[in-house]
Amino acid sequence: MGTKIKNLFSVAVIILLLPLIITISMKGSSVVAENSGAENEVELLLPGILAATIPSVYEEETLKAQAVILRTLIVGSDEKDAKEAAEKLKLSIRKEWDTVYAKAVEATTGEVLFYKDELTRPAYHALSTGRTRSSAEATGEDIPYLQAVDSSWDKECGYYENLTEEESGQNITVVDRDSSGYVQKVVYGEEEITGEEFRKRLSLPSADFSIAEKYGKRVILTRGVGHGLGMSQYGANEVAKKGYSYRRILKYYFKGTQVRYFYE
Repeated sequence: MGTKIKNLFSVAVIILLLPLIITISMKGSSVVAENSGAENEVELLLPGILAATIPSVYEEETLKAQAVILRTLIVGSDEKDAKEAAEKLKLSIRKEWDTVYAKAVEATTGEVLFYKDELTRPAYHALSTGRTRSSAEATGEDIPYLQAVDSSWDKECGYYENLTEEESGQNITVVDRDSSGYVQKVVYGEEEITGEEFRKRLSLPSADFSIAEKYGKRVILTRGVGHGLGMSQYGANEVAKKGYSYRRILKYYFKGTQVRYFYE
């Protein structure tokens, strides 16, 4: 992988747990794109958000799938939160937006992801551990379209595993993992916390981690990048190379969903 992808994977560690416009709180949504003005604003904003969330060298169908996910999150989020998130990104116009990102947005104009007759709350992450997580195990809420699916091609990524030196000297004992390998509970010092809380405290790429001794030092080995829910961007790109369309990618990672046109 090139330097740009490596840098984006590093950025993804920070931003993909709470992907830009939405927090994956699974607490419901409110539609904000109710008129042509809002429609135009969403479509104009999307290329910049897309540029901040996925490498431009990814396949066209992968970018389209990401565009549909982001549009779904935007129209299903609180308008104030959406504007604040965009401001925090300090988005600026770049020529690149007029190429691959703008094309992906234009090719999917108005398309969002539904489950039955409800707008979804799709999640995404940079790289799974080889299998995505189910929402029931990750958040305690069983969302039918956020189920664990195989994404074994993610293991081929050069950034699948990462080592982080651990210098705190605190006791670290993994208590429980979910079926995809992510740590659900861990004892850190004298405190039992969730794997995600541990990941955030130590700024780890993923909550799939294990403790090991290497070169005489204690290290944390992590697998994957991000929270593991929903679409793996790397995995989506690998199947796009095999000929999957963006609609097929979305159907694979979000079972039972349909792509529909949102604006009236």
